[in-house]
Amino acid sequence: MAKRRFGVSLSEELASRLDRISQALSTDRSSLVERAVKAMIDDYEHLLRSHACNGVILVACSDEPHKGFTRIIEGYRDITAAHIHAHLEEGCIDLLIVSGSSERIMKLHEAIESSNCKTRFIHIP
Repeated sequence: MAKRRFGVSLSEELASRLDRISQALSTDRSSLVERAVKAMIDDYEHLLRSHACNGVILVACSDEPHKGFTRIIEGYRDITAAHIHAHLEEGCIDLLIVSGSSERIMKLHEAIESSNCKTRFIHIP
């Protein structure tokens, strides 16, 4: 596959973390960046295409942002097929199984991200 080169600027801290991970995995930075960008683009392209969608949203929050997260998901019960919640020492982990329009799932994902919780969406083909 042909490759296209272009410049990417990262913070010093993020570049150092990338270097450490690439060394630990015995791979180069470009391969790691390509994998990360591909995963993000795949998920977002999936959500941006209007269609009926199924997926999983994984959420990690400290205690304070989790209160906002709880209020957010109340407004999205129509697309939440299941919700699993666990308390950990450092905060909470939630798993949402979602099913509905890609637009509605994208709005939920964006709302969770804006609440300062870490979130990942994985579409289920």
